[in-house]
Amino acid sequence: MKLKNIILSTLLGASIFLPNNSFSKNLEYSKKIRNMNYEEVIKEIKTPKEATKYLTEFLSYKTDKEQYGEKNIYLSFKHIHKNEIDDCNGGALTAAALLSDDGYEPLVLTMLEKGGEKPNPSMGHIIFIYKKENKWGTLGINPSDCQEPKYSSIEEIVQRYNFITYFIKNIKEEYPDYIDNDINMRQKLLDTGNEELIEGNNWNDTYWGMCRGKGKNKLGEILMRVREELR
Repeated sequence: MKLKNIILSTLLGASIFLPNNSFSKNLEYSKKIRNMNYEEVIKEIKTPKEATKYLTEFLSYKTDKEQYGEKNIYLSFKHIHKNEIDDCNGGALTAAALLSDDGYEPLVLTMLEKGGEKPNPSMGHIIFIYKKENKWGTLGINPSDCQEPKYSSIEEIVQRYNFITYFIKNIKEEYPDYIDNDINMRQKLLDTGNEELIEGNNWNDTYWGMCRGKGKNKLGEILMRVREELR
């Protein structure tokens, strides 16, 4: 069974990058944004620069354990905006949502340490990426994640973070209602029961997934380990 429409195939693992606390909240800006609902905020914010302001001056960082008392809580932008807090998963999803009506693809870059034959999902980081004039820019929960387009390749971004391996996903293709879903997304993973989870693809990725029936399916293995930990 291929795992489809599950955001966990894009947004997985715990964030190990801590926020840069040198960015203090702008109280006037926070009040303005707080008085808007999530749909109004999406309409208000039009550029990566404005999205950076939201991420660094309105949204705060906390791990799921700190915020909810348990790990692996995956919320839509609707609820992230209401809570005003999330981790790197939420930061990347938030950036995608804020720019969803402005011509930017909802692309999320997940970076992991390979860890031999078993990639460790707890040792990773996730950011939103976008391309402008043949250069890549990034957005995320940390101020240091928010970089104007200056990278010539995805590999250059990954090297900046000192990670070994990565994959890119389009959130909307995996999870069409990532903006306004009311369900904790981890339940979607649990609902797969004991089915084998396969990251199928047609671009010949035989490390993270399987193509034409061949591949190591490392992403599928990670998701099944996460599913077991959630039980």
